[in-house]
Amino acid sequence: MPDDLAAKALKLGHIRIGWVNCRIRGHEDAPHCYRCWSPGHVLARCKGPDRSAHCFCCGPTGHRIKDCKSNPTCIFCQEQGDVHDHASTNDHYRLTQKFNQACRC
Repeated sequence: MPDDLAAKALKLGHIRIGWVNCRIRGHEDAPHCYRCWSPGHVLARCKGPDRSAHCFCCGPTGHRIKDCKSNPTCIFCQEQGDVHDHASTNDHYRLTQKFNQACRC
């Protein structure tokens, strides 16, 4: 959709698809740091631990995600004592969810 039409649709707050009026809202992706993997900031402003050499899937160093044979483990949920049976890159880990909730339009 062209930017000018998208801006008009967002201002209106809904679009019509067939016989149905659908509410719409803007969505901005959270910036994501490639150093510590946390949402909310970028590499240039990172003060977190350097996780750039770690596997995105299971967490330890020594291999990359393409070579990973381990079960997925989210390092963020593991640090907080939560269920961590998903990869750290998964959009469903709690830290990203909280950040995305705060950023909703």
